[in-house]
Amino acid sequence: MKTWLTYLLAVILGFTANLLFGGSTVFATAVTDVCAVLIHLITVVSIPLVFITLAASVASAFRPGRSEKGAPQVLLMVFWGLASSVLCVLLAIAAFTLFPRAFPWIATAEAVEEATFADISGTLLSLTLDTLSLRTISSTAVLFFSIPVALIAGFAFRPTGNIYVPAYNLLNSLSEVCMRIMKGLSRFWFLPVAFFSGFWAEKMIPQITGNLNFVLVFICFTVLLVFVFLPLLFAFFTRFKVNPYRELFCFLPSLISGFFVTDYILSFVPLYSNLRNNSGIQKRHAAAAIPFNWIFSRGGSAAISTFVSLSLIMAISESADLAIPVSLYFKMGLLCFAASFACCLNPGTEVLVTVTLALTMAGADVGSSVLSIFTVLPLLNGACIMTDVAICGFSASYLAYKKESRCMICANDMV
Repeated sequence: MKTWLTYLLAVILGFTANLLFGGSTVFATAVTDVCAVLIHLITVVSIPLVFITLAASVASAFRPGRSEKGAPQVLLMVFWGLASSVLCVLLAIAAFTLFPRAFPWIATAEAVEEATFADISGTLLSLTLDTLSLRTISSTAVLFFSIPVALIAGFAFRPTGNIYVPAYNLLNSLSEVCMRIMKGLSRFWFLPVAFFSGFWAEKMIPQITGNLNFVLVFICFTVLLVFVFLPLLFAFFTRFKVNPYRELFCFLPSLISGFFVTDYILSFVPLYSNLRNNSGIQKRHAAAAIPFNWIFSRGGSAAISTFVSLSLIMAISESADLAIPVSLYFKMGLLCFAASFACCLNPGTEVLVTVTLALTMAGADVGSSVLSIFTVLPLLNGACIMTDVAICGFSASYLAYKKESRCMICANDMV
């Protein structure tokens, strides 16, 4: 059975389990504990996998005699990442201008207006559980700092002489093993998706049903962004020579996983396999695109945070009977774009971190109202991660198109 279909069935299973056992404390505790263990496990496992594959990718790109070089690859990813991020932010501003919606959960922040630092720390602990981002901070930091080390190691492993060839071959073989591990994990990733979707349903369904006006506009904006705007942008970048919806279908399992898991690092598992085995992208391109986009290309985080921050400001302005100048729309878009680069160190809370930093830089006096994002962070962050994963997938496809390199051996292996 195709992976995207098994993931959809897993989502249905998680929603059904929540419908049947959602009121049970045992069910809620079990789902939370299982998800927390999975987050710890995948974060730790991702460190050596990302390090080895990225180092092998750099060594391969700078191998003597190869027509392509590493620097042009980076420039292509920078070009796609910055262009897509800026345009996504502009689309968010346009969508909010046409369909402005005040953030309906702003009242939930009233309970923490008088909160002390300790109270807010306790709230952040609850946020950690609610967004399924329970992990040690050191795991994310180690993964972040392992990337520049991998770049240095990959450059050192390049086979510039016969004496270095065995080391390069060993690194390349280990990279292939890592890709095989990711492919194996992606086949069984439907089980974590079922648990995460059950947790997502438990937290979000009560909030969604009471605020359909905002939720419908937000979901329509996300669908437009991921399934219409980004494919058209990719088609334009490739001069309409590559079918964007075929590429999108190839990493559809990663989009489903990203929306319900709400964590970019956990989306690494299906994304590596989808790009290599479904899209047929050579592993050196897939291995370079994923960690690079995790750090430098967060157009989804910027766009979703722009929409949410403007919605928050609108809710506060309506309560104070104030008008919002149009210039503030573009100012918040620019600030959210700048703040989105901090997302990689805050997996699971990208929207909250970006909105908070943007509002702080803007000097907006929103008080504790920003804490109202806690209430629906799984929904907001799920849309954010799904968009970021789509940008990453198209980035790898764009790189493969420019380099005219596809791994045809794996292109038909639709896992």
